[in-house]
Amino acid sequence: MSGAQRVVFLDGQFLPAAWARVRADDRGLLFGDGLFETFCAFNQRVYLLERHIRRLRDSAAALGIAFPAYLDSADELVAQLC
Repeated sequence: MSGAQRVVFLDGQFLPAAWARVRADDRGLLFGDGLFETFCAFNQRVYLLERHIRRLRDSAAALGIAFPAYLDSADELVAQLC
């Protein structure tokens, strides 16, 4: 990963990875709650992005985790990374 800046998406914004902090009262930290979705990108496009977001939303609902509104425009967020 030489030359590439490592970034994280935290609370609705992209930040340098070194700036990322987890609050002491974060539910994921306290109880181990969490979920993730991985996907492949080709030519700056994510294959079946809508399905990934739907699956992520459904998994969050099943775990009782609030799905952030800013992820409704996940395609725009992914475009910022590509």
